[in-house]
Amino acid sequence: MDVSVNFHYVFNFKKDGQGFSVYPLAGIGMQNNFYGKKSMEVDGKEIEIDRSNSTKFAFNLGGGITLPISERSYLNAEARFMFAKDDNVAIMLGYGYRF
Repeated sequence: MDVSVNFHYVFNFKKDGQGFSVYPLAGIGMQNNFYGKKSMEVDGKEIEIDRSNSTKFAFNLGGGITLPISERSYLNAEARFMFAKDDNVAIMLGYGYRF
């Protein structure tokens, strides 16, 4: 699980009322990693590993693109890299509607 607060700066590219926008992002986040109890076999012996839980803070960098479908709806794609002890990448695809 991760919780992030990111800041975007949107660059709009429009031509004849149609276009797309791109944005870089930077922010901070919190990662919570949970590993369940499991058993595994090593050199013929069964070893049991206890569950563990860790919470780490991260620095986020990434970017995204928004493509309009109609006057009120759009598609969105975003990629974010979280720099922390356990680095990870989040790739998100979405659909939005403006009220």
